[in-house]
Amino acid sequence: METLSTYAKIKTIAELEDVEILTSSLDDLLWVLLGVEEQSDATILWFYLPGNASMDDSHIKGLIDYLIDLAEQLGLAMLFESSTEQERNWNEQWEAGIEPFQWGSFWITPPWSDQNPPQNTLPIVIHPKMSFGTGTHETTQLMLSLLETLDLKGAHGVDAGAGTGILSVAAILLGAKSMLGFDVDHWAVNNATETFAANGVDTQCTILQGGFECLEHVDSCDVMMANIHTRVLLDGAPALVEACHSKGSLLLSGLLVSDESVVIQRYQSLGCTLRATSQQNDWLALHFECPTKKHGS
Repeated sequence: METLSTYAKIKTIAELEDVEILTSSLDDLLWVLLGVEEQSDATILWFYLPGNASMDDSHIKGLIDYLIDLAEQLGLAMLFESSTEQERNWNEQWEAGIEPFQWGSFWITPPWSDQNPPQNTLPIVIHPKMSFGTGTHETTQLMLSLLETLDLKGAHGVDAGAGTGILSVAAILLGAKSMLGFDVDHWAVNNATETFAANGVDTQCTILQGGFECLEHVDSCDVMMANIHTRVLLDGAPALVEACHSKGSLLLSGLLVSDESVVIQRYQSLGCTLRATSQQNDWLALHFECPTKKHGS
């Protein structure tokens, strides 16, 4: 019998920018941050213990104490409430609340919906589990919009921090030939694998578990996508840029408007040229053109 994972659900009432500062500062933590869920009256941070480790009250208390101490060090006024939730309950919650919707030329739908997609749309079936990237968050929508501005016919691409794999599927539907995705967490790898199969692109899309070391497997990259935390975008900038072809497209999101200047400066220092910016509420996406490689790649 399959064992359901248990997740720590941490509720906080704070400014979105403070939440971003906190989550981008997590370090040396036993727990893995799965994602951030914005609700009307609060923000939910989802964590889990990797390696099928058992969870008890002492683990939860340790996590809360860590977050309180970190918030104080950063000068953030944040309070936290904790609870646990089974993976099954999360999925049932999503299934009850998610409806198909159109974004640009895409029709994003859960597998159980019987609604017919509008004419001339590109359907993307998403299994909404614990992975980030169901299409409802601003950063995912910003990335989808940027993808639609590119000529992807025959392109080979990379999806860093793939989550559900929605961006890889979108790229294939827009004409890309192949996509390589990677994510540090097993839940995302499993979810993306299901997504690729559900959309009939599993022969064109590959998903790996890991971080930027996965870029060692990249032989050809015309378009690089990374919808991840600002801190990861800054730390991983050299690896992302190096993996791209000369004049390749680099699409970034997961950053707040307040992070714009530091991220632009970081990538421009590596020879990238800013081609476009896109904003939705407090979130931002950037389109860079990668530099010409001296070795002519």
